Amino acid sequence: APVEIGNWEPSNYGGRYHGQVTLRTAFANSLNSVAVQLSQAVGIEAVINTARQLGVQSELPTVPSLALGSAEVSLLEMTRAFAAIAANAESVEPYVVQTIQRGDEIAFNHYRSSLQPARNQAARAAIRGLLASVVREGTGRAARLTVPSAGKTGTTQENRDAWFIGFT
Repeated sequence: APVEIGNWEPSNYGGRYHGQVTLRTAFANSLNSVAVQLSQAVGIEAVINTARQLGVQSELPTVPSLALGSAEVSLLEMTRAFAAIAANAESVEPYVVQTIQRGDEIAFNHYRSSLQPARNQAARAAIRGLLASVVREGTGRAARLTVPSAGKTGTTQENRDAWFIGFT
């Protein structure tokens, strides 16, 4: 349903509303009104805390539009967060270079730290299920592969920017 928070009224793509839908349907089809309602129900601080746990370090304002991605977050941070979800890990530390060799001698070697399993396994499984629905039946259908995959699409007003981030 349409949502109004103060003088802000987020709309769904095409201005259409679908009545009562499951979270899976809302997520798969990027129904903005549902995302905003959910973030309001759990609280913006909880959304920010979850983003922090997944590795997002950018400034995240405590505004209702945060549910729609209104904060600037780097691609590295998004990749880090999605990698943690994909790996079912509490967090993932990104790195650029694994090994540098000088002939047969190793000049540098990045030793990977072991991944800690996510504390809430059920929640992570649910998130992966939502992300899989985006590719299977939602806005990310163009990214379907012959192997199980998951991800999320995003666009800005008038489709000036569009992106997809996902994993197999």
